[in-house]
Amino acid sequence: MNCHDDGRAAWMRRGEQLARTLGETKWALGDWAAAAAWGDLAGVADAIGIAYGTLRNLASVAARFPAGRRRAGLTWSHHAEAERRRRRRKGQEGQDGRPAPSCLMRGCAEAAAVVE
Repeated sequence: MNCHDDGRAAWMRRGEQLARTLGETKWALGDWAAAAAWGDLAGVADAIGIAYGTLRNLASVAARFPAGRRRAGLTWSHHAEAERRRRRRKGQEGQDGRPAPSCLMRGCAEAAAVVE
């Protein structure tokens, strides 16, 4: 391995760490927001500088998948897709009335099975 290869390997490891951190942050923010007892999620989102829809989505997925129901081998996005599928089956599409997109990611079938 030459210096270029070492640099690329280190760069890739850093990217993997950041991706894991992103997933952990989504779960942490979702858990935090889902635990809110006062219900002013829009105000909270504004106060912390995050879009209300984003925070609402994080909270919804975290509430649907408490820590014990989360599949370690699947990303937060897989769990979010499973929740979208569940809502679509229950007739609870998004506020815009459009159905949720179909899943194109590997693992969505497994995540959807968690919802059942």
